[in-house]
Amino acid sequence: MAFTRRGFIASGVASAAALAHTHSFAQAYPSKPIRIIVPYAAGGITDILSRLLAQQMETSLGQRVVVENRAGASGVLGTEVVAKSPPDGYTILMGAISPLVIAKIAVDKLPYDPVKDFIPVTQVASSPTVLVVHPSVPAKTAGELIELIRKKPEGFNFSSAGAGTPSHLSYELLKRRFNLEMAHIPYKGTGASLVDLVAGQVQLTMDSPAPLLPFIRTGRLRALAVASSIRSPLLPDVPTMSEAGLPGVEVNGWYGYLVPARTPADIVEKIRTAFVEAVRKPEIETRIIEMGAVPLSTTSREFGDMMQQEVQRWTPIVKSLNLSFS
Repeated sequence: MAFTRRGFIASGVASAAALAHTHSFAQAYPSKPIRIIVPYAAGGITDILSRLLAQQMETSLGQRVVVENRAGASGVLGTEVVAKSPPDGYTILMGAISPLVIAKIAVDKLPYDPVKDFIPVTQVASSPTVLVVHPSVPAKTAGELIELIRKKPEGFNFSSAGAGTPSHLSYELLKRRFNLEMAHIPYKGTGASLVDLVAGQVQLTMDSPAPLLPFIRTGRLRALAVASSIRSPLLPDVPTMSEAGLPGVEVNGWYGYLVPARTPADIVEKIRTAFVEAVRKPEIETRIIEMGAVPLSTTSREFGDMMQQEVQRWTPIVKSLNLSFS
C-alpha cells in the first residue's frame, strides 16, 4: 500500500510538472523570431505594409519579426509555403485576393485550400483601384473614355499587373459592365505595367493609388475615376465611378494576415492583438493612408466572411476566364 501511495504521489508530481511545462511553453510564445511571408516581390504594397507593421510588432511581441518575399505564380507559391508550415504562430501569411480568392475559383488542383488550410487573423487595409489614361488619350472624364473605346476599340490597350490581380479584375468588370471591346495586356506586376503605360505603349489601366500617384502629379498619367464607394484621400479631386456616371464598378485590393490551420487560438489572438495595436498607431494609420489604402483592424470572423463574399462575387466572372497561375 505504501509503495502504491508513493507511486501515486510521484506520478502526480510528474504530471503536474509536465502540465506546468506545457503551460509555460504556451505562455512563452513567442520565444523565437517570427516570419511574415509576403507572396510577392519586394516594393509593392503587400511588402511595404508588412515591413511597416513588422517593426511595430517587434516591440509588442518582444521578438524579431522578419519579412520574407516568396514571389511566384501570382502569389500561389508563397501562400503554399505558409499552408505547409507548422501551426505554431511562427509563420504568418500576408494574404491578398489573387492567391486566396481568384486562385481558389480558377485552379482545379491548387496546392492548398484557402479555407481549410488557414485561419484568418485580421484584415489590415483595403485599397481601391484608380482608372488612369496616358495623356495622349483625349478623354477628360471616365464617361468620355467609355465613348471613345466604343467608337474605336482597336485603339485601346488595357495593361494590368497580372492574372487575378485587382488591376485585372477591374478590367474585366469595366469591360463587362459597359460592353466594351479592348485588348488586355497582363504584365508581371504593377511596375512593368506602368512602364509601358507611361511610355504610351498602352493607353489605360486601373491599379492602386500609391504607385500611380507620382505619375499623376507630374502629368504623365491622367486620373479619371476611383473604383470605390468613396473618394481616395490621396486623390480628393478625382470622382468615384458612380459620381462619374458609371455605377457598378467597385474593385478593392485587400490585405490581411493568416496563419496555418490548427494554430492554437490563444496564439492567434496574440498575433491579432499585435497587428491591431500596430495598425491603430496614429503614425501607422497615416502611412497606410499615404499608400492610398484604408486602415482596418477586423476580427478573424469578419475577415473570413469578407473572403467568402469575395469568392461569391468573383466566381461568375473568373469561371468564364482562362486564367493561368503558373
